[in-house]
Amino acid sequence: MISFIFCLALLGIALGGDAFMFTPDTSEEVIDPRLPTLYDIPWSQTLSTPSIGTSSYWTSSHITATNGHQYLLLSHIVITLSPSPSSSPNPAFYCASILDLTNTSTPNYHSYVSHTTITSTQLTNLNLTTTAPDPGSDYDSNSDSDSGSSYGFVSLTPDKLTTMQTWTSHPNVTFNVTFEATTPALINGGTGSFTYGDGPTHEWALPGCRTTGSLVLDGGGGGDSGGVGRETVTIIPERSVTWYDRQWGRGMPGSGNWTWFGLHFHFGGEGEGEGEGDASATAPATATKASIWVVDNAEPWRRDRFATVRVGGRGGRTEVLAVECVANMERVWRSKRTGVVYPLEWDVEWAGTGGGRLRVRIPGGVEDQEMVGVGRGDTAYEGFVVVEGWMAGREVVGFGVVEMATFV
Repeated sequence: MISFIFCLALLGIALGGDAFMFTPDTSEEVIDPRLPTLYDIPWSQTLSTPSIGTSSYWTSSHITATNGHQYLLLSHIVITLSPSPSSSPNPAFYCASILDLTNTSTPNYHSYVSHTTITSTQLTNLNLTTTAPDPGSDYDSNSDSDSGSSYGFVSLTPDKLTTMQTWTSHPNVTFNVTFEATTPALINGGTGSFTYGDGPTHEWALPGCRTTGSLVLDGGGGGDSGGVGRETVTIIPERSVTWYDRQWGRGMPGSGNWTWFGLHFHFGGEGEGEGEGDASATAPATATKASIWVVDNAEPWRRDRFATVRVGGRGGRTEVLAVECVANMERVWRSKRTGVVYPLEWDVEWAGTGGGRLRVRIPGGVEDQEMVGVGRGDTAYEGFVVVEGWMAGREVVGFGVVEMATFV
């Protein structure tokens, strides 16, 4: 394996300068009809019946902005479908964050979590919008403000898939992101359904979406929406990418925990195929993406570890692989707010086609990326990660997001 120090040099870490080449896919084909997906993907965008359980809409946007900085923007809304009549509102929470990947001075990370209700009509129309519903539940990890926030996650096209938008307006966390389905879908587990803790879940993703929009920076990190130094910067589409993740179902590891990775890769090495040459994050990202689940549950007892790898873009292939994932518990971060201890480094290994071994790591200086809600159910660590290692006999580096949640 290439040395970790060499990998950091390739990635431009410490997170300074123009370190990463974030690039979207350019595919016109979103759905591969050859895959045995158990449902219609556009149909799954607007589910509103109580039988589906929990419904999640999530994005991570790795962006390059016109001010020369790069950022990770996260947006997530989770709705619990009520068993009562469809006219009743459904409880939900939403959260968002901004991490400056270029400036690691304090504070460079802000997040909040808030609660609201969503109607079945909003779900049917994929028009999930809310304005300052519950000011007391907002939490910003780097602000004393508890003011309410406006938030949206909506479709902009009749098919509810081609173009979507998410936005948030909150002290220190204000952005407006539009993303287009220019990427083949990644179907988790190959069929889009798998066991998740105590029951089934369903998940697919659009991992390489073209991204436009803007974000607002509050000078000095003061969190005052009218503060001095407030600046709006524009997203550069050719150097930005959004991963849209859709998940729903009744399964949940409620007596355990989960770790999930959404990874983008840059390949090196000889031979045909994408990303020839040295593996470097300053080269355009390839169309190879991976969704990796590590789920522990006590009742019933399960230890699920698998990766869904989309190799190449249009005309590529999907691989579902059993993996081994070992966290380095000598490199951890303990939350002062929740007391949870989060690992910051993992080794992931699998056999599969040519095999693979990855070191996934949260860089130094950005350890605190925890989104804190009112309890374990709406609290999670959503962190930027860098990757190095080998896949199918080729050197690889990359970037992405890790999500960690624990219920015990």
